[in-house]
Amino acid sequence: WYQRRVHGVNKSITRPNPTNAGGAREISMPQASVTRATAGFGSASTASENANKVEKLIASVQADLRSLEIGLQDPSMLQPHIIENCKRHQHKIMLVLSTDIHEKYTFQLIGYYDQLGEYLEIYNAIYQADQHQPNSPMRPLSPKPAAANSGRPVEREAPVQRPVDQDGDEIDNGELLRLRDELQRLRTDRKSVEDQCSKLKQQINDIRVKISMTGDGGVGEQKKEQLVTLARKTVTKSRSILVQAKRELAHMRRTLDQTKADSSKFANSWQSEIHELSSVCDKAAKAEAKGFETLKKLYLTEMQMRKKLFAKIQEFKGNTRIYCRARPLAPEERAGGEDAVAFNSSTDITIKEPSGPRLFEVDGAFKPSDKCKSVFEDAAPIVQCAVDGYNVVMFAYGATGTGKTYTLLGNDRDPGLVHLSLEKIYEPSEERLESEAVTIGLSVYEIVGESINDLIDPNKRNLQVQTSEQLGSYVDGITNVEFRNKSEVISGLMRALGNRDPNEQHQSKTALIVQFLIHSDNIQAGSRTTGKLYFVDLPGSERQDKMCTQLGVVMDKIQGNTKADQIPFRSSKLTHLLQDTLIGSGKQLFYVCISPSKLAVAESANSLSFAFKVRGVILGK
Repeated sequence: WYQRRVHGVNKSITRPNPTNAGGAREISMPQASVTRATAGFGSASTASENANKVEKLIASVQADLRSLEIGLQDPSMLQPHIIENCKRHQHKIMLVLSTDIHEKYTFQLIGYYDQLGEYLEIYNAIYQADQHQPNSPMRPLSPKPAAANSGRPVEREAPVQRPVDQDGDEIDNGELLRLRDELQRLRTDRKSVEDQCSKLKQQINDIRVKISMTGDGGVGEQKKEQLVTLARKTVTKSRSILVQAKRELAHMRRTLDQTKADSSKFANSWQSEIHELSSVCDKAAKAEAKGFETLKKLYLTEMQMRKKLFAKIQEFKGNTRIYCRARPLAPEERAGGEDAVAFNSSTDITIKEPSGPRLFEVDGAFKPSDKCKSVFEDAAPIVQCAVDGYNVVMFAYGATGTGKTYTLLGNDRDPGLVHLSLEKIYEPSEERLESEAVTIGLSVYEIVGESINDLIDPNKRNLQVQTSEQLGSYVDGITNVEFRNKSEVISGLMRALGNRDPNEQHQSKTALIVQFLIHSDNIQAGSRTTGKLYFVDLPGSERQDKMCTQLGVVMDKIQGNTKADQIPFRSSKLTHLLQDTLIGSGKQLFYVCISPSKLAVAESANSLSFAFKVRGVILGK
């Protein structure tokens, strides 16, 4: 379409002229005007210079078009030079289009060319209709005579489809509407001429009556002849106008018939192509859906395999792992001389007891200078296992004042294991963002003796542990609040910890438990996995608490390959609650916190001995 439009503009613009009985109106321009019109456009100017000139031309065309449009509505406001400017703009656009300009300007200029031509034709038609009125403000567009026209363009409605003429060229919407306006105008002219003929006949009859009544025969005959001659001229002229109108009407009817036929053919062709395209799209959609289902099955298989392999790798490293962390010395402890703890390597630690040094081998040994982030590095993959649907527990064990609570909770400058685990769960992962949505259900409670007290809702006290096939072990009636981001979880945790008794003696004999119930929804597969992640701050080891004692007994039974139904999980609320986490595919991390002071040598050795008992658990049992 674009090439045909530009080609048609470059040739010249020739359109049917209703004043010339199907003839053509050809636009020409003197050579001097051509030279002036294209001045400044060409290869000698840069692209930016040509663009600036085209912008100026467009601005000038827009201004004159607005003035011409106002003048067509109110001829008294039309200035004579506006018509000449529009004619020059039309020729200049035709010549500029033949130069090398940007495509975006080409479409604009073609549109303005057509609009100028349409407005000038409307002006010429109005002028022809008013040329016999002595007080008409309209001036002719061209010197050619035009038929009388008493009508003006009527309101029209844009056609839906673009037809083509008999030569195969497209007829634009403006041309088709112009033909319809001309047809309406000619019908109005014909009715006006018929009314005029009727009036003339009535005048002739009146004159005949007057002549018959007058006595001056010579003068009457002379007036009669004059009136008859004037009437004959009027009738002859009216007949000429009618003949011309009939010719124009017949031409327009033929054009409209051809346009209707072409439009119908065009619509039928489009319907056939749309039907074929719809069929192709349906087939492609079915093939794509089938392929998507296949990919979905492969994806689910791969995801399940990945989780199993990842859990297997962690199992090879040990489902039960022991870490030792020494806190920094207090100022009053430094006066005692050198530390009672020696770090031989990242996995060996020596306690300098009075009877002699004692070596312990652990999965990770952390010096007083190590931050919580270093302590968490080896635990990060275990947290991922909880997201994948496995049960995980992290114990903080040791004497009161050795940094158990600090290891789990930390502070603003050195976040603890709880905060670092949340960052791991909600870390931005491309794979997870596309396929998974993680929701955490938070529960915070403490075990005082054998009583479980809810810290989110302090009114819930002395709760019981229950077991079900679907949920495993759980605290019946405990408050569980779901969150979708890290900041909400941290805020809920801090509010719950605010309900705990701040007395140090109370905290040293109770177990604080922070429980995350992690729901991982696979958006593509429409499936959900649920894993449990516990953080347990055990009572001080110096108290020989029943809770810790029973935990040691249970772990010893597991170490001895005792059957699950013979292990005394129900001997304490803690082991009953963690039953489905201590056996099977559950993961346990023990963080033994000690003091490097010589005053705490015995307590440090006892804490590591307890951990050594746990360390002997067979992997995967």
